[in-house]
Amino acid sequence: MRTAEKWADLWCGLPDGASKSQLLQLLEDIPASRFGVPVKAWQFLHRLVKRQPQACFLTQSELHGRDLTTAGLALISTWSDDVLGEDLDRSSRSLARYRSDLAAAGLIAFRDSPDRSRAFFGKDRDAPDDAYGVDLKPLVARYSELCAIRDGLRQVKSESVGIRRSLSRARNRLRELKALMIEPSDHLIADQALKVVEAVRRRKDIDAVQLGLQHANEAVASLEASFDRMMNDVLLEPDVSGAPDSLDTQLPPSLRPESISEEGLGEEGTWFRAPALTSNDTDASTPISVKTVENGSLASYVHQDDIVSDDVANEGRILFEFTLDASAPPRQPVQRVTCPELSAVIRLLPKLMDRLGYSFYRDPRFRDDESLVLAYGQAAGHRIGLDQSAIRRYSSQHGIRFAIAALLTEGTQSVENPKSYLEGILYKLGSGWMKVDLAMSWGRLTRHYLTGSPPPPPRYR
Repeated sequence: MRTAEKWADLWCGLPDGASKSQLLQLLEDIPASRFGVPVKAWQFLHRLVKRQPQACFLTQSELHGRDLTTAGLALISTWSDDVLGEDLDRSSRSLARYRSDLAAAGLIAFRDSPDRSRAFFGKDRDAPDDAYGVDLKPLVARYSELCAIRDGLRQVKSESVGIRRSLSRARNRLRELKALMIEPSDHLIADQALKVVEAVRRRKDIDAVQLGLQHANEAVASLEASFDRMMNDVLLEPDVSGAPDSLDTQLPPSLRPESISEEGLGEEGTWFRAPALTSNDTDASTPISVKTVENGSLASYVHQDDIVSDDVANEGRILFEFTLDASAPPRQPVQRVTCPELSAVIRLLPKLMDRLGYSFYRDPRFRDDESLVLAYGQAAGHRIGLDQSAIRRYSSQHGIRFAIAALLTEGTQSVENPKSYLEGILYKLGSGWMKVDLAMSWGRLTRHYLTGSPPPPPRYR
């Protein structure tokens, strides 16, 4: 009671702009557990506020210059336990217990007359001097605190929804990567991560869900790195083509001949092989040469000093000879997505905007080329038919690539369904393994606008 009375002394009316209906909405949005009271006690408090007349909830500006002690009597609820018990289907003893819990939480103050009657007392019934009942001034005095609690709960709920959505996306990504993996160790990582996701995704503890999301993201990053390595091995093209070149056999794809003499070819274009490397010739520091003999298959490695004799050379002329360089740098992986230069994109933007009926303007808010192209790309995506959430998601996921894809879609006049066309490009960008040559497509679009040649037909309808 002392805590509640301290809050009652701080009462000076509702904040300007607040009302009784907003106070009731706060009681509906905030759970009873936030103040440590039972749910039934919270419903009892809601009923008390609802039964109190609207004129009793005055704002601070309306109470300015008035006697707060006398004006505060209007916030004392004098409804009897019989009426409230009938509304809530509870006994008088239950209502007394609810009053005690709410007073201990500092939400109400309560005074009962000696005969347990509740009413206003005074010579003038319209302006009483005192009253017995449930005082709602502590609750009204804590209106700003209730608003802060409500806003905090909404923010936590919004963060919880975002975390759970991210967890669902991570789970779907794990399932996609698991279907593409070959190594058993990668399957084990995916299975363990999926078990963790299933264990935490229905938990109410947001910290546990956050830990599960972190574990799932780490597993996704590990599997994507493994998938990239696997695809690089598949997509890595050798310097020398492995396709047959009208010969009985083909060049080793990992070797590059220094020179091939046309005079060294046999009559039928056959290859020749040198004697195989013996067990004594194991000096790795000696340069290695490759030779072939007639009716042989792929070349075998021999030392530089182990040269074919003149008899063998006369029997089958040497086709080529080269040396392996151990210090040669490794080949670079194949680039999956290629983008045009930002300067080339900006050069074409005025013509694109002119065709659409807009004028190109370099807004000073976009200081660098990348932010400027991204802004024009987002505007193009909006005109194509993407909503705000999709534009934000694609911009966060693909960045400048999304902007270039949207401008390409809008600039290609022969596209019948621009939204599907753009979503097809974005699907390829997010697939992780399909090649996307945005630079080549932008070059075709540039040539069309500069020379007037017809644009290439779209691949997506």
